[in-house]
Amino acid sequence: MTQTSHIVALCRYDTLGASSRVRMWQFVPHLARQGVQVRVLPLLSNAYVESLYRGKCPDVFDVARSYGRRMVNLLQVEKDAVLWVEKELLPWMPFLLEQPFLRRHRLVVDCDDAVWLRYRDHRNPLWRALLRRKIDQVFARADVVTAGNRWIADHARAAGAREVRILPSVVDLDRYSARKPGDANTPCRIGWIGSPATVHYLKALGPVLRELAARRPLQLICIGGGPLQLDGVAVESRPWSESMEAEEIRRFDIGVMPLSDGDWEKGKCGYKLIQYMACGVPVVGSRVGANCDIVAEGQDGLLAGTDAEWRAALEGLMQDISLCQRLGAAGRRKIEQGYSVPSRLDELAAVLRAPG
Repeated sequence: MTQTSHIVALCRYDTLGASSRVRMWQFVPHLARQGVQVRVLPLLSNAYVESLYRGKCPDVFDVARSYGRRMVNLLQVEKDAVLWVEKELLPWMPFLLEQPFLRRHRLVVDCDDAVWLRYRDHRNPLWRALLRRKIDQVFARADVVTAGNRWIADHARAAGAREVRILPSVVDLDRYSARKPGDANTPCRIGWIGSPATVHYLKALGPVLRELAARRPLQLICIGGGPLQLDGVAVESRPWSESMEAEEIRRFDIGVMPLSDGDWEKGKCGYKLIQYMACGVPVVGSRVGANCDIVAEGQDGLLAGTDAEWRAALEGLMQDISLCQRLGAAGRRKIEQGYSVPSRLDELAAVLRAPG
């Protein structure tokens, strides 16, 4: 395949959707500089994403128009085009409806969470019957699956994927510069970034934070989770914005990524940790899934499982500025080496260029 071949990125969201922005949109200008031209055709608009973030139900007619537009786009795609698909072409539609659009194209499928669980474990038996095998069918049809972590990769192989590459989520280092050391006299700022859909993980850390706050001054900074109150803890809730997220993270003294220990969480790709570490912020994450691959415990971050481990990890960092600086600097180096756009760009470009 030459660099003049057509590559069409069929992502789920426009630029405000986190998964699409991180897994596809941010690579497009960098790929172009390597001669890999990508046309991006998102399924769902920024207005749809904004509705979700506000806790409102998206406009049903707008969603229907989005699906119609995607099918028209697929009919118009050049015969020699490579389709670079985020998870699936038509969410909540059976694979039989997608299959005709895929027959004539080389297919690269990107997956950064355990999306098959939404179908397999759906409470409606009709949805389960129609869709439980859909993502496995997509994986089996793909020429290459790029998986965000080992757990997803293993599932794709078990589903019959012909080729699987682990491609972790990455950051653009031009946006994520290292923070300056915090003022030791200010309350320790423990930070988290996410969305209203994931803030329940942070709330579960409430008892640990409350106990620590009773012993030493701390402030919890919650970015993007909506209004948050935790008894006994000073909380600053701030809205998320793409243009400000790196600057907000640089205000953190410690970044946290608590998770439950379930299959859905094993499908997560640790992007919060990657963002924190890129800014030189020392991290504590749950000992679950990709977190264990991203963090070398005690070398560039800390991991915790029980409340006692969380308490010890956070308190240890709050008491030891030199430890914070050492872990933060090591974390930044790790991101530069393996979790940044430059560190993974050649690999992605090779996958998209490979002959069908």
